[in-house]
Amino acid sequence: MLLQVVGQHSSPSRTRAGRSGTRLQNCALLRQLRRLAILSVVVGNSVSVPTEAQSTDVGPVRMWETIAPADSTTCADGSPFVFYVKRADPRRVYLHFDGGGACWSVLSCDWSTDSVGYRRRILSAEHPDERRGYFEERDDNPFLGFTKVHLSYCTGDFHFGTGSGGATTRSGQPIHHVGARNAAAVLRWMERHLPAPSQIVVGGSSAGAIGATFYLPDVARTWPQARLILIRDAMGGTGGVPVLGMGPRWSARSMTSTRCASCAAVPRTPNEMAARAACEVPHAAIVTIDRSNDQMIRLVLRLAGHQQGRPDRLLQDDLRALRAAVPRVRSFVGWGDEHGALDQPALYTASADALRLTTWLKELVATGTVANAICAACR
Repeated sequence: MLLQVVGQHSSPSRTRAGRSGTRLQNCALLRQLRRLAILSVVVGNSVSVPTEAQSTDVGPVRMWETIAPADSTTCADGSPFVFYVKRADPRRVYLHFDGGGACWSVLSCDWSTDSVGYRRRILSAEHPDERRGYFEERDDNPFLGFTKVHLSYCTGDFHFGTGSGGATTRSGQPIHHVGARNAAAVLRWMERHLPAPSQIVVGGSSAGAIGATFYLPDVARTWPQARLILIRDAMGGTGGVPVLGMGPRWSARSMTSTRCASCAAVPRTPNEMAARAACEVPHAAIVTIDRSNDQMIRLVLRLAGHQQGRPDRLLQDDLRALRAAVPRVRSFVGWGDEHGALDQPALYTASADALRLTTWLKELVATGTVANAICAACR
């Protein structure tokens, strides 16, 4: 889940009652985001209510390996960070950045309140055996036969916090915004164990799509011989939202481009990050996946102060802006209100009119290029 709030800074002339009303409204919206975040993890699974993992013990041997890096990794609340790997063809790798919200203030980061809109630890319901979408072994999985690396997310910082900002809860407990440290540990593991892939697909859903975009240049530098594809899932409509507005709290890793003179000096929005990635990795294919009336994006845009207009129109405006910044980007837009597809059952049900998403992705994986696929009712 992608989460960003703009407009929490009140005008000096606003009355105390007005400030209180806005705060209560934002708290109510955050509670709704939290419920939607939990549902997005367990929808379609046999698990009805996720329970928080108390250890990294995975019990019986599973096809997915659970890896606890030796590096100084952790989740926001200090609980263990782990990631998951399913080994198959080492020449073809799918690296997935998980989503799961974000926080930007004491109110939104403090897990002692019910206003938290991010995951502070790894839940048992997040194990790949409990999830759908690309995790499933089925013939229509576009990544069938790939070695899969699932980069978990539990730091509320879009995967790029360095943890040096000194964030704490109201009771003084440290909040570990160390997404960059966790991601670096996963990439180091991949470099050791997957030294020579010929193809790497980097994907991410919602907040994870921002992380995937940010780390594409790192992947390209580590595996310069690999054919690269970036898949940004469930972000449409948010491309102009300044997600780095809360960067000082996370002490986000530097995003200054060293190779792209035309890029923003400090890319703050998802579209600016995409332009940076496209410039630094000119050989990578870049695609987006969206639903026309994504309910989570609608809520995020409301929190961000973008409440005017139909969601599908906002999506199309955003995609036009993205294509202006990155002309080679290609998009899939299906009808519906679900949030995310890559790690959801919608991977196998989404379609743009007669074209199924799985068919579109298989062509992308096989050829490195696809045409835009936008449902007629979404235009």
